[in-house]
Amino acid sequence: MAEDIKMGNHSFTVRDSLFSGEDSFYKKNPNVKGMYVEETDDITINPYAYPPLKPVERKGLIRLEAFRGAMSRDKIVPGFELTKEQTDWLKEAEYPEKAWKETIASRIVAGDPTAGGGDWKNVTEEQKKWVKDTLNIFKKSDYIPKKKMKVEMTPQSEKVYKEQND
Repeated sequence: MAEDIKMGNHSFTVRDSLFSGEDSFYKKNPNVKGMYVEETDDITINPYAYPPLKPVERKGLIRLEAFRGAMSRDKIVPGFELTKEQTDWLKEAEYPEKAWKETIASRIVAGDPTAGGGDWKNVTEEQKKWVKDTLNIFKKSDYIPKKKMKVEMTPQSEKVYKEQND
């Protein structure tokens, strides 16, 4: 059963059925938990994810991907530099730098420690400020997520939320 999430002025569907190419990709890449699919403008979750997602992780992932989708739709490009640790962590992915920066920004919003390339301490003040400033712009434009679902925060997410709202 498909579910929807609202991210400011945007609404996204979490699509249950995968296209054959997506299914093959997810089978080969159980470490990829899900993604915003620009071509179909929706979100998919990897049914072969290993380790399997816990419900709270799934909700966080959906929120993360919805933020990424909103950045894509509005053509927002994160305006910060990547650290060496982040670049090393992402180098195996064949993405343009814009997608790497979207990945980092989305994970900062979600409070995901992988935003630092595996260690939260590698997230720079410049990156946190960019995310905080962007969220403040979204707030002023009525863009902040209007949750249809409860998103439980991890301790790291709570810390980031407090930093972003101080």
